[in-house]
Amino acid sequence: MAKNKKVDIWAEDNLAEKPNRASKPVELSERWQRVARTYIKVAAWSFPIFLVLIFAVYGSMNETVAPVQAKTVNQVDSAGKATAIQTVNTWMDAKPSPVDGGKILSWDGFDVQPKPKLTEDEAKAIPQPDYDVEIHHFTVVDRRGIQYLSDVAVAVSEANGSSALGTPSLNPVATSATGWSGSGTWYGLAPISAPESIRPAVKAWAKAFTSGDPDQLRLIVSDPDGDRSYMPLSGVKAVTVELGDNAGYVPEFIDGRLSEATPKSVVVQVKLKITWEPESGAEEPQYVGQSGDASITYDLLINKADTAAPVVVAWGGPGSGQHLKTFGNAILDRELVAASDKEEK
Repeated sequence: MAKNKKVDIWAEDNLAEKPNRASKPVELSERWQRVARTYIKVAAWSFPIFLVLIFAVYGSMNETVAPVQAKTVNQVDSAGKATAIQTVNTWMDAKPSPVDGGKILSWDGFDVQPKPKLTEDEAKAIPQPDYDVEIHHFTVVDRRGIQYLSDVAVAVSEANGSSALGTPSLNPVATSATGWSGSGTWYGLAPISAPESIRPAVKAWAKAFTSGDPDQLRLIVSDPDGDRSYMPLSGVKAVTVELGDNAGYVPEFIDGRLSEATPKSVVVQVKLKITWEPESGAEEPQYVGQSGDASITYDLLINKADTAAPVVVAWGGPGSGQHLKTFGNAILDRELVAASDKEEK
């Protein structure tokens, strides 16, 4: 009787993989296979180009940029300007003078005369100068205050310099029209008569503004911030205040109608006539008669104008009233010392 042979079921020869009928191999269609092959080719070709670009950008970032040299700007407006000014001054100093007591008010620029385009025959017949001609424009005034426009021609050459071509011209300027009001300097503000209640506030501001004491001026302005200072005029002996009758304010509309209530803030114009302290040891000058208007004009912004205690909170030159802001004259982070304290030190 034959013995039963033992079989190792785990031996490799006895193992068999049972097929899984539910699992199917993944196969791409011909179309997607072409797409995959194309992508691989493009990636293979573009990768070296990408590396070159990376190195190029990195290299440009580390390059030393050469400093830009500032261009030299000629500060002289024209080569003939000085000659033109000297010519006009010499001309007005002549005896007798063409402009009695004349002086230059302004140099108003110049024009370069364009050279005409000539035909060949015209160029042979007409001699052409080897220089440019600048026409300089001036405004001059005589002792009576009458203004004139004056032009002077100057020849300019790189080789020979500049030279005036004759004497200047003289044409009177039409005088300004009379009878029209020039008091409205505040665009965008509605006109109003200056309230009587603001006059003490304006006088108090003028006194503090000419006191030479920054602390006194800050108190009058009523600025609660102790870190801000205000710069007053110093060396003033006396001041007189002239407040105009006109004022301006930002109009307020209620239900589409202009409010008739007294505005909370107004802008006024004030003139200060100042007498300065004489220098130490010098006699006070004596003036015989008066000529001209020596007053100084300011626009003031006044808050609380509808109360019995209005306050001047900002000031500026004439015509600046509509742009003034509360405490706009404050100086930050700087301690100002009164003029009297400086003298004691």
